[in-house]
Amino acid sequence: MPLFRLIYFSENHLDTSKRVTPQLSAILSISNTNNRRDNITGALMFDDLRFTQALEGERDAVWRTYARILEDERHRGVTVIDARAVEKRLFGNWWMGLAQRNRATEQAFVRTGFPGRLDPQTLSAERILGLMVEIAQIGLERELRAA
Repeated sequence: MPLFRLIYFSENHLDTSKRVTPQLSAILSISNTNNRRDNITGALMFDDLRFTQALEGERDAVWRTYARILEDERHRGVTVIDARAVEKRLFGNWWMGLAQRNRATEQAFVRTGFPGRLDPQTLSAERILGLMVEIAQIGLERELRAA
């Protein structure tokens, strides 16, 4: 079965009256459960203004997941950056990994051309994937050192 990858961004509409970390944890928990069931892998980047996400898997499963995202009140202005058949998974070890900006990943953002906020006008699939893959590698290296 051929693989498919979809990349989108959306405006972040998390409940700002509550702490963000538990809300992100809930999103990741549900996403990991659903994505494992549907054999979808991917990465989610988040900042105060937007989400950017890559989803990989069987085409119909990816589009079903995207349809759920469109209905999710935490997202507004959902915009597809890229959607295409691909040869292999880039996030095969993540049902849904969080690629977040922090001290450990800051240099990855700068190296891949995102020194400030993620700007939808400058988001290309190649740049987003480069950043996500680099952050995924940083996360793997930290996990291996900790083991």
